[in-house]
Amino acid sequence: MENSRPRFLDFLKLLRCRGWVKNAFVFSGLFFSTQFGDWRLTGAAILIFIQFCVLSSAVYCFNDIQDRHADAEHPQKKLRPIPSGRVSVSEAYVLCLVLVAITAALCIAEPRSIFFLLAYLVVNVAYTLKLKETVILDVFLISFGFLLRILIGTYPLGIVPSRWLLFCGFSITFFISLSKRFLEYNINFSQHAKARKVLNEYNLEFLKLALGAVFAQTLIGYALYISESKSVWIYLSLFPALYGMLTYLLLVTKSRIIDDPVKIITTSREIFVSVLVWIALFVCHIYF
Repeated sequence: MENSRPRFLDFLKLLRCRGWVKNAFVFSGLFFSTQFGDWRLTGAAILIFIQFCVLSSAVYCFNDIQDRHADAEHPQKKLRPIPSGRVSVSEAYVLCLVLVAITAALCIAEPRSIFFLLAYLVVNVAYTLKLKETVILDVFLISFGFLLRILIGTYPLGIVPSRWLLFCGFSITFFISLSKRFLEYNINFSQHAKARKVLNEYNLEFLKLALGAVFAQTLIGYALYISESKSVWIYLSLFPALYGMLTYLLLVTKSRIIDDPVKIITTSREIFVSVLVWIALFVCHIYF
């Protein structure tokens, strides 16, 4: 039955479309600047979002090529298209180059994002080839990728991001990146360590302390941000933010099966509702 599976599904799986949800950070600057009503800016932001999605898929594909031998030793990752042999390395390279070419073509329509796209590509290639083996720096670089998503959705559109947007954005993504290492360490460490050598440089006690420290940093930063406002809506937003983060932290520390933070976030009804309430309160604060 496995051999009868259409090959295009394997190529589609290489794109990791589920990971595109991370690129929603591109819209954060537009949202907080109260300029979503400007269709010119919104259209440009959507195009930049598409550019980032295509390029991030190229990065995922390149990462899978480089990790194919380690993934072959992992009980779940060995089922991915490349280590399983359903997609050859040469085919994966062609797909990767096609995605980069599509991104370049999209830059003709919106060239202001080129610098940030190149920065994202260079950082991720360096991360995949070597830097992911450097303890702590690996988590910093993952978070830096999210920071680039915020920057590419602001400066190219003529929006200057606030220091609080950058601080809170980096802090929350650093928290999520650390939680991924915690999950990998806490769930089938021996299997994950084969595919991610840097995991051997961490320990569970450090990851617990680091998660607590970054959690506090994120929450304090957000509290300082809302303290500058006189809006009751933004004060109220602290409650769904705290509830959502605590729920996420609880699910991470309780999980014995799911080792993907994105899956934890997207499958939790409590987190989904807290995000909706938080967005609704900010909409009231910004637009009313």
